[in-house]
Amino acid sequence: MDDAAVRQVFARLAALDGDQTTLMQKIGAQLRLHVDERFEDGKGPSGLPWKKSRRAQERGGSTLIESGRLLGSMTYVAAPRSVEIGTNVEYAAIHQFGGTIRAKTPKGLRFKVGGAWRRMMQVTLPARPFLGISQDDRDEMEAIVADHLAQLGKPA
Repeated sequence: MDDAAVRQVFARLAALDGDQTTLMQKIGAQLRLHVDERFEDGKGPSGLPWKKSRRAQERGGSTLIESGRLLGSMTYVAAPRSVEIGTNVEYAAIHQFGGTIRAKTPKGLRFKVGGAWRRMMQVTLPARPFLGISQDDRDEMEAIVADHLAQLGKPA
């Protein structure tokens, strides 16, 4: 992800000596919490609501949460100078970015819609971003960094 505001926050940390893993863990935990909130609210980092899935419309429940596997897979890894958040679930990218799923065989894709089985050669899914840096994320990262710097006796 390329985000100038986030890079500025981390640039303030570049001057610090030593291992900043504890700070990165705090930032990672906050980002992970916000991902949970996005799934709960059905909104992306920009605050725009996700297009409701057909399954959620027909059977109830929440978009992107059927088994809970995708949400449950979200994790973060803190290192001395960075933090990464993401998932290893193979279908995460199609939900994050949207796209078209094409059948690999002439039989097509088979799935249930409205109680009836259907076959199609392709299905297009809208983007429903759950990872990303929101303005709230930026503000909270800045606050976490400022608090950390204050604890070290350094100017924020």
